[in-house]
Amino acid sequence: MFRRFYELVNGRIGDVFAKYGQFATRNPWKLIILSVMTNILLGIGLVRINIQSDTEFLFTPHNSQAFLERARVRTIFPDKSEDDFYLQNVADFGHYGEIIVRSTSGDVLESEVLTEILAIYTYVNEISIEYHDQKMMYDDICGRRHLQCVVEGADFLEPDMMAKLLARNISYPYYNGIYLPMIFGGVTAKNGLLLSARTFKMRFNLRTDVEQPIEMWEKEFIDRMKLLKTNKTEVSFEQYDSLNIELNTSVMRDVTMFAVTVGLMSIYACLVTAKGDCLSDRSLLGMAGVVSTMLGMLGGFGLCSACGVTFVSLVGVSPFLIIGIGLDNTFILLSGMGDALSRHDAVEERVAFMMRTSGLGITITSLTDLLAFLIGASSSLPAVQYFCIYTGITIFFTYINYMTFFVGCLVIDQKRIASNRHSKTFRKMASKEQLQIEGKGEMEIFCCTGKVPHTREDVDSPLESYPRNFLVSLTLTDALKPFVLLVYLFYLGISIWGCLNFNENLRLEQLVADDSYFHKFNVWKTEYYLTEIPITLVIDGEVDYSLPEVRQNIAHVINKTKALHDVDSQFQLSWLQAYSSSPYYNPINPQTFVTDLNLFLANDHSRLYENDIVFGADTSSIAYSRFYVRSRHLQDTGDWVNLIKDLREICDDSTLPVFAHNAWFVYGEQYISILPQTTQTLGAAAASILFVVLVFMPHPFIVITVMFAVASIIIGLIGFMYFWDLTLSSITMIQIIMSVGFSVDYTAHICHAFMSTKGATRSDRVRDALRHVGGPVFSGAISSILGVVVLAFSQAYIFRTFFKVMTLVILIGGTHALVILPVILSLVGPSNSHISRDKQKSSNSSSFTGDDFRIPRPLFEVINIFFVPDKPEGKK
Repeated sequence: MFRRFYELVNGRIGDVFAKYGQFATRNPWKLIILSVMTNILLGIGLVRINIQSDTEFLFTPHNSQAFLERARVRTIFPDKSEDDFYLQNVADFGHYGEIIVRSTSGDVLESEVLTEILAIYTYVNEISIEYHDQKMMYDDICGRRHLQCVVEGADFLEPDMMAKLLARNISYPYYNGIYLPMIFGGVTAKNGLLLSARTFKMRFNLRTDVEQPIEMWEKEFIDRMKLLKTNKTEVSFEQYDSLNIELNTSVMRDVTMFAVTVGLMSIYACLVTAKGDCLSDRSLLGMAGVVSTMLGMLGGFGLCSACGVTFVSLVGVSPFLIIGIGLDNTFILLSGMGDALSRHDAVEERVAFMMRTSGLGITITSLTDLLAFLIGASSSLPAVQYFCIYTGITIFFTYINYMTFFVGCLVIDQKRIASNRHSKTFRKMASKEQLQIEGKGEMEIFCCTGKVPHTREDVDSPLESYPRNFLVSLTLTDALKPFVLLVYLFYLGISIWGCLNFNENLRLEQLVADDSYFHKFNVWKTEYYLTEIPITLVIDGEVDYSLPEVRQNIAHVINKTKALHDVDSQFQLSWLQAYSSSPYYNPINPQTFVTDLNLFLANDHSRLYENDIVFGADTSSIAYSRFYVRSRHLQDTGDWVNLIKDLREICDDSTLPVFAHNAWFVYGEQYISILPQTTQTLGAAAASILFVVLVFMPHPFIVITVMFAVASIIIGLIGFMYFWDLTLSSITMIQIIMSVGFSVDYTAHICHAFMSTKGATRSDRVRDALRHVGGPVFSGAISSILGVVVLAFSQAYIFRTFFKVMTLVILIGGTHALVILPVILSLVGPSNSHISRDKQKSSNSSSFTGDDFRIPRPLFEVINIFFVPDKPEGKK
């Protein structure tokens, strides 16, 4: 019953594609011109391309809790960087130039090394820019405190401090209230004294209340630091916007690799489709497939740009993906035409047959890919959204181009063959016998004659036939089937173990090229310094601080925070604690509390807290205030996620209007949301694929088989990502989502071919399915790997990650479709019980279902637009 229903549905859907094939045969040039003109016109939209490289915008969820809390901090606490700068007061990362100096001898606490560090400090202070015809140096735009520029680490470059460093007379980890692990890295300390250090860090803070001159100085800072020459030290550096600049530079630089990819794909397409016969050679059709894909990119990218969709750096990897998908379609359609040769004589009937079988196949796979990306576009991460929109729309246009441009080229090629014209020159060819009579040489005869193809063997190249024959032998040999299943079970066990250990993480240096100055800086920073961050506890609202219970609640929040595993229990910075320990403290009533607090803040020793309190409009109350604690070393993403969640739980449990803030929390939001988002998106993508399979392949066993294969491939992908040192992040999330669509492609082709054959046994049907689509699927997998192999040599982590994930999903998906699935189908696949063996024996050697739906030859004469054969040719 299910089998007959499947054939009925496929027959009805196939009729639509067959009729389109008839239409395409009559109008090939119209389809080609329409495709080219449409994509060129859409490509004009690229003039409106809007490129965005802001990592925060791209890789963090919009309007997340941390994003809104940071905006709140900016709003309620005024910027005083011009004259009262404290680093802990900065709501985000601030503007700055930062330098890590590493001694080549291994210790910066040497006279010559410290002298060179001092020279570097002077060098940076002398960096100048021209702004509004005025020369501006660091001293003109620095963040100031007590009329002095605030440079973290500069205190130790004073003569007396350098003398103490050389005498090893500096206490560690604190010296005069300065936390030395933030300045000295690779430290050796003993008995509370600093004995040696491998690195010394300086941060040149800038004002944050002006933009243009600051950004100009930061750019000049990088340019000048690249020119710096040292003798006793090595230097690494960064500035506020280094990550954005270097990420965009590294990705756009490697996009040029796409030219190499196009060359590789063109050569491979020609090799796969080349027969060595001047009449039946199809290498130009291989090139037409590459052109169809390129036109799809032009149209898809142009439309997205015209509609205002933001172009992000991640979209730079999309062409490497799409060109592989395009060539898959090329091989599948050419395989369908090869099957049509032994069944039909007329070009129109051949094209209709091809569209009924292979046209339907590429529709299924293109639709699943499209749906996977459209669902991915629902992500809250903009980088994922825009990548999925660009890629999904481009896949759609690539499919349309194959149904128009490529099919039109294929029709013209078939008419060329019917007209006995050369595959390259399109000139009429004489027969081999005629040239021999004329006394032509062997080379001329070889280059100017050919055989009219009547079977797929007449057009298949060795790269198409050999893999197909090997796969049939591998999967249908009874002795090998148990071995294949055992290997599969081993693969499944290893994959599940990898999945259980797969975690979230993304290091900043991974986002830029390995040879980037920013990469070097972050590698040193990670190696020599702890990731300890200040945490701001903000009282967001007016409370009566003179009340004991309010002060107790504040103390409770601070103490509970300090008790967390990832928070330093020894550090806090609290104006309330300092005030309550001072002689000015008088909490008798709110007015007295505030009046005496102002006296406290007027003291020079208390100016540290001045920016942490915002008084009410009547100056007799406190509208907002903040306190500080410090985290311990945060080693990985799990520490970040746990810290943020724990802090929010403490704040939510408090009766005070309090929240916790740090600039890095905005980035930490992606780690909180990435796993549930990935899981939800995978579920939605799987549901959409289930819908497509139910519509186009409505057989319970096939539906279960395809979904089982998808699950097995995704499990394998994630498991082996762990073994290849990949982690879950916004970048790999994109790749996992896209892999859902790819995991269906090869499986769907095999299942569709299996259900469309009329073999008497399961093994016969598997053999027929592999003969029909095994070669194209294998060639498609190779072409997809070729499409991304150049990315393995990229300097950009994004591109290398894309190569790894694509290689995994292609190898795993291809192995499932070409090895594991045929073995399973040969053992437990749906049987063809209503097909008798006698009928099978008397049938044509090729048993594709398309023969059961033969389309009658039209009664009217087909109008030939390009080639008009002298005489219709039939089978010999």
